[in-house]
Amino acid sequence: MISGKGACVRLVGIVTTSWLLLSAQGAFAQVAPKNDALTKGQQQVDEGDFEDAVKTLQTGLDAPALSDEQLAEIYRLLGLANLYLGNEDKARDAFEKLLQARPDYELPKATPPKIRTLYGRIKEDIRKRRVRPVTLTVAGVPEQMP
Repeated sequence: MISGKGACVRLVGIVTTSWLLLSAQGAFAQVAPKNDALTKGQQQVDEGDFEDAVKTLQTGLDAPALSDEQLAEIYRLLGLANLYLGNEDKARDAFEKLLQARPDYELPKATPPKIRTLYGRIKEDIRKRRVRPVTLTVAGVPEQMP
């Protein structure tokens, strides 16, 4: 173990270098606070405790300052948990909210085919419901004498 002034100078140098690298890459501003509900919900889904996972993840949605990534992950896990509980309507709702948070989101490659199929149907349904842009052509108002 290194102690004394030399260790302190090295530690300050390491911290300063790390901060500069993070700032230069823009990552410093992108770091979101850790979300314990998300971590616990992931663990519960992994362990097959889907009912508790839904409750945990619902409370995680109330956390302040969720990043888009965290929001997408919470909704992905909610979708999975609800699907495994047999509630396709709630799963569909969660996946739709995931796509609102991150329209370009793609499920991980390890996602089971049944879930990928449902997710694909939801994306297609959303695409069909989208309002198409409308162009209006308006004739000018004729000038009137006062």
